[in-house]
Amino acid sequence: MPPSHLQPRLEESAIAGVSRRQLAAAWVMHVALAPGAWASPVTVKVATGEWPPFMSEALPEQGFVLQIVREAFAQEGIQVEFAFFPWARAMLQVEAGTSVASAAWYVTAERAQKFHFSAPLFVEQQVLFHRRSEPLAWKTLDDLKGKRIGATTGYVYGEAFQEAEKTGRLTVDRAPSDDKNLRKLLLGRVDAVAMSLAVGLDLLRRVIPAQEAATLTYFPRPLNAGPLHLVFAKSAKGLEWQQLFDRGLAKLQKSGRLNAIIAATL
Repeated sequence: MPPSHLQPRLEESAIAGVSRRQLAAAWVMHVALAPGAWASPVTVKVATGEWPPFMSEALPEQGFVLQIVREAFAQEGIQVEFAFFPWARAMLQVEAGTSVASAAWYVTAERAQKFHFSAPLFVEQQVLFHRRSEPLAWKTLDDLKGKRIGATTGYVYGEAFQEAEKTGRLTVDRAPSDDKNLRKLLLGRVDAVAMSLAVGLDLLRRVIPAQEAATLTYFPRPLNAGPLHLVFAKSAKGLEWQQLFDRGLAKLQKSGRLNAIIAATL
């Protein structure tokens, strides 16, 4: 029972339409999300998908982005179980309430209407890979006129790129996967390939034979850059989880651990 001097306020709240049961539920949620509040470790499910080197079931720590997620939650006493889905289904797990969060996503206006976003996990840069024998330098997209640019079906490379592709200012040849685009580049079917820098370097290390990989490089100017985030349900509970996660992530950043995880991979 609350102290007597609080009882009138509780009664006034009930009169205002907030029941004792609702107040109790809110208090339980507040306590449940407080660090150190659990007698035993709490495990949450986070939905994700295959996107090496950011995240993959086959990678150590399931990829460095998921390692960041795991360690940030651990700072607040939470354990994480990652569930892998096709990307189209991963975000739906949060909407359905079967996962607390999903990793990792860019912010868009449409998504912001449905989800709370965490603080940035990692800023991904997209660049243009090209053959070493044919140097590529550009300042604006207009400098790429006359070039055939490889891109991956369904991927977004920034508003300027998308508009230039749509209007025909850029000649863009889409392929179903990043590795197929690199093979097209090796065969001379495209002049450059738009790709995540981290993904491209990973493919050159793991998938493309070393002798062929040595013939490719990238121009360092970012074609596009954007942070990746966890998404949480657009609800009071989702916001509580997002704030808890952000506290843990801030601790990782302050300690230097966040940069160390990223540097160990890239």
